[in-house]
Amino acid sequence: MIATSDLFAAYLKCSTKCFLRSLGQVDTTNDYANWLNAQNELYLKEGLGYLAKETASDESDILLPDTDPLKNVKWRLAINLVARTENAVSSLHAVERVPPAGRGRVAKF
Repeated sequence: MIATSDLFAAYLKCSTKCFLRSLGQVDTTNDYANWLNAQNELYLKEGLGYLAKETASDESDILLPDTDPLKNVKWRLAINLVARTENAVSSLHAVERVPPAGRGRVAKF
């Protein structure tokens, strides 16, 4: 089983909830929880849109998920970047790349 950020968030609330979600059993009968999830998704979408608008000078500065190694990238902002290891997966809402300050230096993330 791969530990995802959704499973981790569920575990922080309730270990049983995490276990049931890991088996693929999701309860959708709670109207308040469904409304709260929709509000959170809307807030995230609007926030990422604002961040992209304020960060990018042109469209080449924005990256949607890609598989390039991080040391070869030229983008300034990555949206919905997926970070993976053998046993864990996490979706990062946004990652900013700060260009190196000079020759021979590395970019910061």
